Amino acid sequence: MLTPAAVSLVRRATRSALSGAPWGWQEQVPAQDFVDAIARHRLAQLVDGAAERFRLTGDLATVVAAMARRDRLEAMTAIRALLDVDDHLAGIDHLFVKGAALAAQTTGDPTSRGPGDVDVLISPDDVGDALGLLVARGWRPGPSYAVDRGSWAWRHQVRAGNEISLTGPHGHLDLHWRLDPTHHGLPGFDDLWERRTTVEVGSREVATLSGADAFRHSVRHAAKDRWDSLRSLVDIHRLAADPGHWPERPTRLERASLSVVAATIGLPATAPALDETPSGLPTALLAQVGEVRERRFAGDDAWRHASYVLQSSRTPRDLADLAASVLLPPQVVAEVPDAHAVTAVPRALRRRLSHALEFRHRSPR
Repeated sequence: MLTPAAVSLVRRATRSALSGAPWGWQEQVPAQDFVDAIARHRLAQLVDGAAERFRLTGDLATVVAAMARRDRLEAMTAIRALLDVDDHLAGIDHLFVKGAALAAQTTGDPTSRGPGDVDVLISPDDVGDALGLLVARGWRPGPSYAVDRGSWAWRHQVRAGNEISLTGPHGHLDLHWRLDPTHHGLPGFDDLWERRTTVEVGSREVATLSGADAFRHSVRHAAKDRWDSLRSLVDIHRLAADPGHWPERPTRLERASLSVVAATIGLPATAPALDETPSGLPTALLAQVGEVRERRFAGDDAWRHASYVLQSSRTPRDLADLAASVLLPPQVVAEVPDAHAVTAVPRALRRRLSHALEFRHRSPR
């Protein structure tokens, strides 16, 4: 069972594993609850690596070691998918973010973060060509994404969205053309590509974000998810160890993320001084004891999306796209076939209203 006490204990174990601070298992919570919290936050490899120092013995040590082995094997499957995508997109500039690339960048071991989707970033100008190449090699976009490049829905998706999710022979892929839902909250592809670095994944060098760009992306990605994943906070901790990764003046949102890391699992001793703020901590503590990306109420996804965009970027373009994506979410209007806005928008609005009425009809009273 996932309990607040067990999650709190995993936070303490994580802090100890990262810093070397004293901590040990003394059956503070039921063993199964501790295991469930480790699994929820995908930290089996981190805890297993310190199992001897934590004095994990008997069945608990065996279970955690088995979880770590399974996570490593699943990570190797994701690496196979990453290498396939690297081949498929050989003619298009692309950067791998998160996943195995970030694991290699922060620990030297591309399996150390465990399982996950493959995330690849390309230029917005290359979305159509990249999608075509991937589809030709067996990757299939979800039904809620527009695929007709001549349609208004496609143009709306590229402007107001930032990714397409696909399923392929070896797992799942998120094809991104921006790092987050904003145009100006994080750097665009051209700047990221110019500053790129490479890491070794599966005996191959692949391109990924620079350390500073990975740090800024990880800080904001965690905030977008309400800091619900301790694994994401571990990423930030590891990247924060290099003062050269830090922005000269962290924004309010970045300060909130870094303050959550400091309060929950700690920042490394080499990190610069931080003007901490408690603003994000109550949200983080609540989210970490719930399901991953738990929906708290009808419309929670839209609320979180809007809240994040407003905190991340308030340029006129991002505000306009926020309004467009809330009124007409790209996933809702993906099947609108019209080529021009004059007919597509009214049809999309009718579909949006129909979806809202259908949801209201299905909702319990």
